[in-house]
Order: sequence, then structure tokens, then C-alpha cells
Amino acid sequence: MAYSLKILDNTQTPTDTAKFGESVFLEVSMDATDADEQGVQVESCTVISGTARLPIIENFCVVPDKALVFQLGGFVSSKTRATFPITVFGLEGSQSTLLSFECVVKVCPSPCDGLNCPATPAGKRKRRAAGDEPTQDKSLKMATQIQVLPIGVPISGSQTGQQDSNSMTCMQSLGFIVTVAVLSVLLIVAMVTVVFMFTTRRREVQKQGA
Repeated sequence: MAYSLKILDNTQTPTDTAKFGESVFLEVSMDATDADEQGVQVESCTVISGTARLPIIENFCVVPDKALVFQLGGFVSSKTRATFPITVFGLEGSQSTLLSFECVVKVCPSPCDGLNCPATPAGKRKRRAAGDEPTQDKSLKMATQIQVLPIGVPISGSQTGQQDSNSMTCMQSLGFIVTVAVLSVLLIVAMVTVVFMFTTRRREVQKQGA
């Protein structure tokens, strides 16, 4: 059985870097091999940066005073995968640019798709129906981290792409300068030729008149 906790960018590609304020996804997944492993749900998650700690998921739900920040009630499960959209942020009092995520994951003995935190319109958690509760004997603690970059700093392959773009721009500028220089030389040669021919013709006319 293989379990993983990853951070995905907005193209659903795993990443270990993101810009401050960028939208990413926390993803828990497993490769099910046993009959009693039908899905995953996330019971709790804590964000750690330096010595600062911030619980964001407790008892399968977003911590109440963080609900407006994260908007959704918690992870959403689909078969053997659960995801949770977040916006990359920093923790008050921490100078670290690393954000670590520690989550406790429960394995479902039967399908447990949907929002991990069912809630009433009033926002209170409903009692789970029998069979919906993940098995208590399969609890996993998982962790991952992401490097937070300031806005404007290129990430992943973007830096290389930017360098290539700059090189292309320089080459295009150099080509333009060379073209202008060649045209200028040709223009000067043409002007000198015209002047020479005019002067020669004028002398011939003067000689004939004499």
C-alpha cells in the first residue's frame, strides 16, 4: 500500500515551490490493494513554519476561525484521493519561507466520496452515518512541505524560460541593429555613386560645351 501527501499547482502537477498568494491544492492519495481500503479522508492538518504552528483542519473540518480564509469545509474525497484548495500564505511570527503540512489521514473501509466535513446550513457538523466513519485502526500521519517565493520570483522551469526569452530578445535586437547598419552602408554607397555619376556627367557636358 502506497500513500502520499502532495502539493499540486493549478495544473494538478506536483510542486515544491509556489508564490505567495498563489492557489495550490493539498492532495492525499493511496494505491488501494485491500478490500477494506476504499477511500481516504483527512482528519486533521497543521501548518508549520519555523516554530509557528497553525491547525487548519480538526475533526475532518476547517478550524472555525479559519473558515472564512479557506472557504470550503475541508478536504473533498473522490475514490482513493482527497484534495483541499488553499492559497499560499505565511505564518505570523515566522521568518521561514518553508511551509510544512502535517496531516492525519483515515482509511475508509467503504466508499467515502464527498466533502470530509458534512455540515448543516447552520455550520454544525452532522453525525456520520454508520459505515461512513473511516476505520479507526488505519490512521496515518503524513507530511509535505513547500518553498514560498515572493511575488515576481520565477519558479520551477519559469526561470529557464525567462532566460531563454531574454536571450532571444537580445538576439533579435542585435539582428535589428545589424540590419540597420547594413542598410545605412548601402544607402551611403548609393548616394556616393549617384554623386560621382552626376559629377562625371557634368564634367563631360562642360567639356563638350568648351
